[in-house]
Amino acid sequence: MPDISNIQIPPPANWQDFERLCADLWAAIWDDPNTQLNGRAGQSQAGVDIWGHPKGSRQISAVQCKGKEGALGAYVTPEELDAEVEKAKSFSPKIDHFIIATSAKNDARVQLHARDITARNKSAGFFTVDVFGWDEISRRIAGHPNIFAKHYPQFCLAVTDKVAIDVSCLIEPVPIDLRRTVREPSFQGFTYRTFRAEGFVEIRPDVPYRDAIAKGGPVSGLGYGIAPLIGQYPNLDIKIVNDTGSTVFLNEAVLRVKASAEMDEVLPLFAEPAYAMRLYLKNEGWGELCNVWFEYSLGPIDSISAWDKPFPYRIEIGDVTSDAVIDLIDGFSRLGIDVEFLRRDWKSFGGDTVVFLDGTEMARHDYDERSKQAMGMFFGKMYEGPFPLSALGTARVAGRLHYSEKSRPCDHQSCLVETWVQLNPIRPGAPAPSSFQYDATLQSSGADYEISVPISQSIKGGDVDRFCIRTGCARSSLHEFIVELRAVGVEKFASRPLRLEMFVPRRFPEIIAAEERFKEALSKRTMSSAPTPFQTK
Repeated sequence: MPDISNIQIPPPANWQDFERLCADLWAAIWDDPNTQLNGRAGQSQAGVDIWGHPKGSRQISAVQCKGKEGALGAYVTPEELDAEVEKAKSFSPKIDHFIIATSAKNDARVQLHARDITARNKSAGFFTVDVFGWDEISRRIAGHPNIFAKHYPQFCLAVTDKVAIDVSCLIEPVPIDLRRTVREPSFQGFTYRTFRAEGFVEIRPDVPYRDAIAKGGPVSGLGYGIAPLIGQYPNLDIKIVNDTGSTVFLNEAVLRVKASAEMDEVLPLFAEPAYAMRLYLKNEGWGELCNVWFEYSLGPIDSISAWDKPFPYRIEIGDVTSDAVIDLIDGFSRLGIDVEFLRRDWKSFGGDTVVFLDGTEMARHDYDERSKQAMGMFFGKMYEGPFPLSALGTARVAGRLHYSEKSRPCDHQSCLVETWVQLNPIRPGAPAPSSFQYDATLQSSGADYEISVPISQSIKGGDVDRFCIRTGCARSSLHEFIVELRAVGVEKFASRPLRLEMFVPRRFPEIIAAEERFKEALSKRTMSSAPTPFQTK
């Protein structure tokens, strides 16, 4: 939809209205509330209709208004310009800048003549000269909506009962191709859905992984090579119907928030990849996990998890705010795995010799044989599937995570989990989460506040318009608000009350950080012909 600058604004019908319009416009351009009309009709005005001090300076600028009929050929002539310039030289005090404002169209010939006069005047110690035709004046009016509303009320509404506004949430696809990142792609994405009830609109996050956790699973571990849960902040989809017959110009959208409250839910998950016989428990919620313990079984990567049998191993974890390490050494030791050898890390691994961090060395052939023996049942072939994994030292972990929320310690919850862990320590080049800091739009808590969003939209009579406002917040929270659209020179129109549940995983900022770094690197790549990490030789 076009904004004011795309509307053909007609010049005023008479010279008095044109003069008043120019007085208001140049008062705004000069930012001088003391801008004045010079004298009154019938008095000698020394060629000046309007004068003022631009931007609070001591200089004086003056405007002479020349109303011209819209017929072809109605322009200010060079001779008229010369005559008005001579009159303006007698204005007291001395003028620094003189403007001819005309309702006729822009004329390159007279503008060139004005520049020639300026060149002569400068050498003689007089003012500069400009000519503003209606094309330029209307462009300046478009930058001052209040002046437009005052002088062109026919474009603005006096009532709003025939303007309808509807707000929902745009359903957007997950921004990253998850098929390349996780075994259960549907679990890693989230979006938002709109539900309409009597008197209000409710927007709730659609988070399949959270739903599966609430049902007790089973769920798989989630990859942290990119980020655990991927989605976007809710995007408000705003639709307006103008059934008035007049054009409405919108210049502001305001989110009038009744209340915002933090949500302290918990959301446990296991991060993949995992190394050194340790699992990484993450809490993507903003509440605190308490009384956490994990019972589990271990098997080769190509084994099938048995959910109907008791889990032989158990480990106490305690309280978890953000993350915790679950050491599975007891379970592996009881299966006869040489844990001590497998956890020895090396600083160089190449050629015929392996050098450990403590300085000792071992022949590569001996190391391979010793590793095979140490891994026991977990030394196997490559696992072939939709997401191939190396079975060389990789175990399948199946278990049940038990926990409570700190806000409800007596409410015991549990969930079946299946993930995998490598027996060897982490090696160079393994993926790791990224970090990021971002700005939010809505407050995570508060009441009776407003968020102003400058907009520029117009809706012709009988037409419709549609635009979106992306909302964001620093953490998961619940918001009650209305969207109020404010138009030039008209009353406000508001949406039905909205209830928005904002889902912000604890590590959600990492996604944005990764995207920003990738965009920056990609930009540098396209700007330089030198090889970069993202280029192939």
